[in-house]
Amino acid sequence: MNGIQERALADWFHQPDLDKLNKILDSSIKDESVNYFIYKIVSQLLLEQKENLSGFLSFNYFYGISGATAEQLDDFIEAVYMLVRYPFSIINQKFRMFDESRKQWVVLDASMIEDAYKDEEFFHPLTGKEISKETFNSLVNPYFELSEKGREIFNSSKVV
Repeated sequence: MNGIQERALADWFHQPDLDKLNKILDSSIKDESVNYFIYKIVSQLLLEQKENLSGFLSFNYFYGISGATAEQLDDFIEAVYMLVRYPFSIINQKFRMFDESRKQWVVLDASMIEDAYKDEEFFHPLTGKEISKETFNSLVNPYFELSEKGREIFNSSKVV
């Protein structure tokens, strides 16, 4: 992405428009469905109150505001991860699990999760006991928070 595109994208955040996004990203027809969900999510986030955007944002939350259907799930998921990656970089992905003994959520180190998938070796995040991938997936919950860039965009665009 060149500097002109980056500036256009920065401006786009303040007035999201699907056609402009497709042009900025030089999108193919295949990309337009993903871009649609990016547009829907960003537009809805701009309408949210500041307090609703601090802290925990889940896939379910994004799914609800995106208007995606079950048939569109792959494009929706890709859109969420596009918002994590450059050039968007407006949300950070994090992981947590519920600790039954303490009855509270525990934030997990993202590198531990990445290593588990990369190495295909899965251990209980709190006990270290080897477990199946399915059990690991049921214990570990991804969530998102606004990145510094995201906070700047959404906090500056709100009506106080």
